[in-house]
Amino acid sequence: MLVEIRCDEFISYGKKRPPIELHPGLNTVLGSETGSNSIGKSTFLMIVDFAFGGDDYVLKSTDVQTQVGAHIIQFAFEFNGERYFFSRETINHTFVYRCDADYNPMSEMKIDDFRNFLLEHYEIDLPLISFRGIVGRHFRIYGRENLDEKKPLHNAKQETDKAAITSLMKLFDKYASVDSLEKAYKKRKNEKDAYNKAQVFHFIPKINKRELMQNERRISELKAELAVIQEVSGDQIMGLDSEQAQVIADLKQKLTNAKRQRSRLTSQLRAIENDLQFDNPRLESNFQELLRFFPGTNLKRIEDIEQFHHQLATVLNSEFEEAKQRLASLISLAAEEIADLEQEIKSSGLTPKISRSILEDYSAKKGEIRILEKENEAYIKKEELKEIAKSMEDRLNALMEEQIGFLQSMINVKMDRINDYVYSGEKKPPVLTIKKPNSYTFLTPDDTGTGTSYKGLVVFDLSVMQLTVLPALVHDSVILKQIGDEPLEKIMELYNQSSKQVFIALDKKGSYPERTQILLEQSMVLHLTDDGNELFGRSWNTK
Repeated sequence: MLVEIRCDEFISYGKKRPPIELHPGLNTVLGSETGSNSIGKSTFLMIVDFAFGGDDYVLKSTDVQTQVGAHIIQFAFEFNGERYFFSRETINHTFVYRCDADYNPMSEMKIDDFRNFLLEHYEIDLPLISFRGIVGRHFRIYGRENLDEKKPLHNAKQETDKAAITSLMKLFDKYASVDSLEKAYKKRKNEKDAYNKAQVFHFIPKINKRELMQNERRISELKAELAVIQEVSGDQIMGLDSEQAQVIADLKQKLTNAKRQRSRLTSQLRAIENDLQFDNPRLESNFQELLRFFPGTNLKRIEDIEQFHHQLATVLNSEFEEAKQRLASLISLAAEEIADLEQEIKSSGLTPKISRSILEDYSAKKGEIRILEKENEAYIKKEELKEIAKSMEDRLNALMEEQIGFLQSMINVKMDRINDYVYSGEKKPPVLTIKKPNSYTFLTPDDTGTGTSYKGLVVFDLSVMQLTVLPALVHDSVILKQIGDEPLEKIMELYNQSSKQVFIALDKKGSYPERTQILLEQSMVLHLTDDGNELFGRSWNTK
């Protein structure tokens, strides 16, 4: 338990305050009889929270940080008769220093390690919940967001009912059995969500139920048409998928093209061979005959021209020979390609009688069937994931409702007993109703008064502390001063009877009944007034 808090900045009438000693049961920070504000009551409770590993003293008490400046809070816990001394700086609050008995720092630890230290030394063996998750919700101090008397499970305004209920289940150790099923459910839900997103981005086909039925009808039609094709083809293409059919159709197209190419090359070769057969006879003997009709003709000139033609024919014949050889080579290659294609088609098991158009038609129908079946498979898969996730969610909710029902009953029975003690059995207790795993209400039936509502909040915290490992409570005056004198006296008795620590702040002691005054006096650990006896020896709210 927390047994001591000290700080060099704690001042009383100009002098440093002695260490503030704390004890089991009720620890009261008592204000003035005039109810003076801003003297440090809530601030000290924030410092108690700081010693229990909280951060709000630094993050929310900004006026203190501004006016006082950087300072060090020193505190000690005692477990099994041994004291552990620590210090924590406001300027670097994410670390805690382990100290000797004179508060000389010996070693440094991260704040999470310190919280785990408290978890271990309070001998709290709860899975799935942190030390702050246990105490933070029940340290109700002005400035924090857990003061809503109608939402006592909440740690912050924006927290959901489901998160608050889950945290309560963890504190009562009713969540471990739910956790594994919830993880399995989240995994399935993530699968379903990922599948839906893949459909949104068109990575997976998406159709609705009407389209599913249309697809099924179209598939039946296509299968009937395929049956006809198979019958016509002698069932030779039975078993081919669309890709195989298309490959064979393409082979047939290539074969046709290759044959056409071979025919064209062959025609060209024949034309060249015909040209080569043409013999250009020499005309020299005929030139003499020409002189008979055209005396004086220049035969030498004609013979030169004839010689040129002869040379030209020789060149052309040489080129024709080359072209002939090249065409023969190409025809040979075309023949090899034709042979290879015919062999490849033959290897498919199909006879050449099946035309390319039949194969393409077969491939198109097969392809359409495959697309439609994939769309249908995507729809069925989506429905399966949806059904599995829904089934798991139903099982999870049923298990949670079972655990919640047991938990709710425990708390309500305990609140009934505490409320009977507070009111001598004359008034209705507050009731916690967890309608669903994500919704709850908290109220006192037939009584919505402010005092009754805050009394209900206190009764709830006392019930939780008595039923669980919660090691301490903090209730600020903003809660307690709303409660009537008689019930407050009984609540003070319950605080005082507790073996655990309860920290409260209250003022105007003289305004309460004698029994309450005695309890406040006996439990007082710090008395603050507005005359130089504020927590830091001064107030900074005056002009």
